[in-house]
Amino acid sequence: MEVVEDTTFTAIGVIQPPSSEELQFFPEGERRKGLVAIYTQTILHLTEGEDIADDVTWHSEAYKIIRVDRWDDYGYCVAYAQKR
Repeated sequence: MEVVEDTTFTAIGVIQPPSSEELQFFPEGERRKGLVAIYTQTILHLTEGEDIADDVTWHSEAYKIIRVDRWDDYGYCVAYAQKR
């Protein structure tokens, strides 16, 4: 078993409610209150293989990353997070 340490970092970006088009990407059950879209140049991660999903703290509230769309050709990613 590998031990993973928590790392805290600061990212700059824009956080806003997802658009109606973006909401269509999520199953009905995940369209709950507290969903935000995060636009940033910092790559955020989901739990995939050995990687551990990132958490975001915004206005003293914790959010769990539930989807990441990488737009590497344009220099940013869009991450969607659900309030914990």
